[in-house]
Amino acid sequence: MVVAFPSLEELYIYELRNIAKIWDKNLLQPESFSLSRSLGIQGCEKLRSLKVKGCEKLMNVIPSHILPQLKSIKTLEVFECPEMEVIVVLEKKEKETQEATNKDIIVFPELTSLWLEELENLKGVCAYKSEDRLCFNVQVAFPALEELVIRSMPNITEIWDTNLLQLESFCLLRSSGVRGYEKLRSLEVKNCKKLMNVVPSHMLPLLKNIRTLSVFNCPEMEVIVVLEKREEETQEAANKDIIVFPELMLLTLQRLENLKGVCAYKSEDRLCFNVQVVFPKLSTSPFYLDLDTHSRKIFTEATSRKQECATTDASSSGMQLQP
Repeated sequence: MVVAFPSLEELYIYELRNIAKIWDKNLLQPESFSLSRSLGIQGCEKLRSLKVKGCEKLMNVIPSHILPQLKSIKTLEVFECPEMEVIVVLEKKEKETQEATNKDIIVFPELTSLWLEELENLKGVCAYKSEDRLCFNVQVAFPALEELVIRSMPNITEIWDTNLLQLESFCLLRSSGVRGYEKLRSLEVKNCKKLMNVVPSHMLPLLKNIRTLSVFNCPEMEVIVVLEKREEETQEAANKDIIVFPELMLLTLQRLENLKGVCAYKSEDRLCFNVQVVFPKLSTSPFYLDLDTHSRKIFTEATSRKQECATTDASSSGMQLQP
């Protein structure tokens, strides 16, 4: 028997602790709806919101065969799934070459809000699965994404993959007018114990329209924005750098005890804070600028462009400030 929900717009799955999968491959793959389509009925293609919470055995949310039916989804939220390894899992075809796989781009054209929380085993957003191996050489684009929330992900060390999310990754989509992350307005990161920075160099151009940035309780966080210093770049040229967040209106930095700066160059194990950071629309009102005592000191130094460097102390595990 085939089950279809042609008008379904919201699907919430809460605390079904024994389910290992949401979608049945035999029932919900596109071919299952061929008879219904002849009557003008399609399955799940109007789905706008999908929320999954407290499913302890669930290892993924969206398999390959469901992707075409979720092209109109706008909100995706996944909470408290301790076995979750990947959000989207793709089946790798045996005849598919590595070169072809590297060119794959998965697009969520209408997704505006992505919320990931308490997924301690999560290894990536999208991956191929072959036998028991996950392969993460897949590019994922969210051209309409406006809100990204990442909470309680204790094992992640970075948010953005340099190879997958750098500007060049979207060149193919740009020819179709699709851009990645440039509509992002709100970014929140909270309780990520191993995360050392939020925004790397290659993501800066894609986050030019961000309005709200909130970072809470990341004890290893050293810097919010980390820049890769080019070898040929001179110290004099680096000193002239200015990083601008033209649309940022609300900034929250709380419980970041290891924070050493807002923006810095990183070369090997050395952080250099000779970068000026400008927030032209950011008010100093507490409503818009929510900083604890330590973060306020760091923010003041960054916006007044103090020349400080942090280098690795061989006798300690952290970075130490040097005048």
